Amino acid sequence: MNSRTYRPTCYCKRQVTKRSLTERLHRSASDWIWASPVNPESAPFMHEPGLIAFEEFDAAVFNAIHGYYRQAFGCMRGALETLAVAAGLAATKNPVEYGDWRNGKEIFIGKARRLLENTSDGRRIDKAVSTPIFGEDEYHHWLARRYKKLCAYTHGNPGHTNMDLCGSNGPIFVDGVLRRVEDELRETLALAYLLLGHAHKLVGQWMRRVRLLVCPWRGSGSWPRSTSRSLRCSMSGSGVVGSGSRRGHWAVAECRR
Repeated sequence: MNSRTYRPTCYCKRQVTKRSLTERLHRSASDWIWASPVNPESAPFMHEPGLIAFEEFDAAVFNAIHGYYRQAFGCMRGALETLAVAAGLAATKNPVEYGDWRNGKEIFIGKARRLLENTSDGRRIDKAVSTPIFGEDEYHHWLARRYKKLCAYTHGNPGHTNMDLCGSNGPIFVDGVLRRVEDELRETLALAYLLLGHAHKLVGQWMRRVRLLVCPWRGSGSWPRSTSRSLRCSMSGSGVVGSGSRRGHWAVAECRR
């Protein structure tokens, strides 16, 4: 193949890759709006935070496809923090503190994790899965680990800047980095759905309309071994997740690397 043929071929493959990745990112982020509560009366704790999270997920995709990868991860962190706090207040049924929070009182995610962990549903979920979700251990508990990882991008820690990610301080397309954004977005969304379902059980009527295929991860071709048991135990009785469908799983799973 000569140089005249090679260059257009590489360009076309690159454009197809970017388009398919962009479509998947957009579909994953857009699915959230169909799951988040649309009626503030039926979901008083999660309606506004759900809309805020949608803005963050949408902005994450926008930033990523324009080459601002670190900023995309920062949007995911904002969505996760907002949902965790809202879910913690919803799980403990604390409208007064929720009102204070929406009026400017700062509530850290550490407090939200403790609120979630100390509820009966939170303890039941943590016992059902192989890796606890709501605890404080940043290396073993899923929510703390996910938040810590996204914080590294937000704060520009070594190895987590745009220069580290793509070798440029300007917005450029890098296939591997955009795929990394997709991985991080799907795992963050999976945890976001879990928080949403844990906080407000009536959300199941919207959740059934969402199909977020979070696996296979890294080409493994299969779901994590703990997935089905985790979902059955953590969501039983809440109506949040169905068992499956012809086109895939109506499920969110703990995605272990």
